[in-house]
Amino acid sequence: MTLATAAEAVLAAAGRDALEVFALSRRVRTRRWRGDEPAGELLRHERGIAVRVRREGRVGLAAACGPFDAADLVASARVAARSGPAFPSSFAEHPVASEDAAAGPEAPDKCSEPPVRELAQRLHDRHPDARLSLQFVESEEERLILSTEGVRAYDCRRATMVRAIASRADSGEVLDLFYEAPWPADSTDVDALLRWLVLRLRWTRRRAAMPCNDLPVILTPRALDALVAQPLAAALAGPALLDGTSFLSGQRPEEPSVRGLTLLDDPTLTGAPRSRRFDDEGVPTRRRELLRRGVVAGYALDLSAAERLGMASTGSAWRRWDAWPAAEPATLVVHGGSTDVTRLLGTWPRAVLIDEVAGEWFSDVGEAGVAASAHLAFLVEGGEVVGRVRGVSLSAARDDLLRGEVVLSQEVAWVGDRALLPWVHAAGLAVSDADV
Repeated sequence: MTLATAAEAVLAAAGRDALEVFALSRRVRTRRWRGDEPAGELLRHERGIAVRVRREGRVGLAAACGPFDAADLVASARVAARSGPAFPSSFAEHPVASEDAAAGPEAPDKCSEPPVRELAQRLHDRHPDARLSLQFVESEEERLILSTEGVRAYDCRRATMVRAIASRADSGEVLDLFYEAPWPADSTDVDALLRWLVLRLRWTRRRAAMPCNDLPVILTPRALDALVAQPLAAALAGPALLDGTSFLSGQRPEEPSVRGLTLLDDPTLTGAPRSRRFDDEGVPTRRRELLRRGVVAGYALDLSAAERLGMASTGSAWRRWDAWPAAEPATLVVHGGSTDVTRLLGTWPRAVLIDEVAGEWFSDVGEAGVAASAHLAFLVEGGEVVGRVRGVSLSAARDDLLRGEVVLSQEVAWVGDRALLPWVHAAGLAVSDADV
């Protein structure tokens, strides 16, 4: 049974109820290498259908991943609606330019694999003690959304990612350097990947001592994502705004935030794995500003969060086939500035460069401010990285971090599949402790 056939069968069982059907099929193929030798392949396929029924202002959810009876599935959602959460007056009333669901997906485009042997050899030539591990991930996703209120939205999206790890022993520890980005199969990306790994391996081979803690702080795109972009995006998303955990919950648009920084949520970015024409509730997406020159300019909201906050959905709903939607940004973008990285590093006689911070979510952001430990930090002198420094902790008072001046590099880089960011000097961020 195709997604379209299954979804139409559920829609036909709606009766007089307001009903929404969400059908999803996702295939992921992951190929692995260690050095230049294949290390296995993993195929994963998830497929399911969910129905939400609204009755007397409340909504219930039921889902199935195998053979199912459409009437039974709708009946289960009706029962769940008796004790379900309150929901907006409509699932969606937004027309969406949709592909033809009945036609099914087209054959996947052929995507060239990374030249693994070339990468491994070139890395070995420069750093013989480093070992390369690589993953090549191809995904294909079909979505179909139908509702009794006129929503009919279908698309099929494909994405390709490369994940590389360069590992080597470093003073008794195994140091892993990660690279993850979309893979357009362009030779320039091979060079960019190799350059990224080689540069960081070179930086970590040397040791340096912090002459003092009072040094300017420069963040690479990875560190900017962890310390600033992701915490700000989470604070401006529906879940944090609703449960009161957002450290920006007291701010409304037009109030000061990160001075000089414009943060975009761009689900229309060409080649981005998370780009899409409509969200998982059938609401059309568009590029939006979350921050505009340091001023709160918007939020990431799904239909339920928007209704409860007295706003409109921003097309930011994401969901699994068997779960409630939740709002989050698609791709975070900070456009580069007017200073290239070399000039940015040479702006001060000495500076500390933060490339990676410790922990899964990296930082503790709250009313008081931000605090984090740097896993990879480097001393910069005269515009050149002179070595790795240990024991570096970072902190910033909330107002200093949010309202301090920033200087952005011209160059931008991908951070996984979620962000495209520049290097930045954040005036409000300081070294709170380091081994000097």
